[in-house]
Amino acid sequence: MELISKEQIRQLIRDGKLNDIHDVQNMLKDLFASTIQEMLEAELDTHLGYTKYDAKHKDTDNARNGHGAKRTVQSELGDIDIALPRDRKGEFEPLIVQKRQKRMPSIEEQGCVKLSTRKSLASHGLTILQKALL
Repeated sequence: MELISKEQIRQLIRDGKLNDIHDVQNMLKDLFASTIQEMLEAELDTHLGYTKYDAKHKDTDNARNGHGAKRTVQSELGDIDIALPRDRKGEFEPLIVQKRQKRMPSIEEQGCVKLSTRKSLASHGLTILQKALL
């Protein structure tokens, strides 16, 4: 999966937007922040059962209610600003960045959490097939 082509990278270099490793890290941080924000919006779509501006498929009395104040979350790439979307009933609980979460776990930490969850479930009698489906 190629998010940005080699030609686009070369154009960024020619335009003076990528001069050193810090510029690359800032570009990755911006991409990461945008991706997290869109994932939050998609989570709200799933929670409500319809996408933004798709009123004809709305099958709930709950609705979008803007966003909370922008807040800073620490990540491996640096601090990122996000705004958690809200629903009118206040039932939306995002998973990718939970309410009041201040730090995004690293990839290694996420792997350890998944591994420890599997071990914990195994101790409760899950079969190998059930664990494989996690």
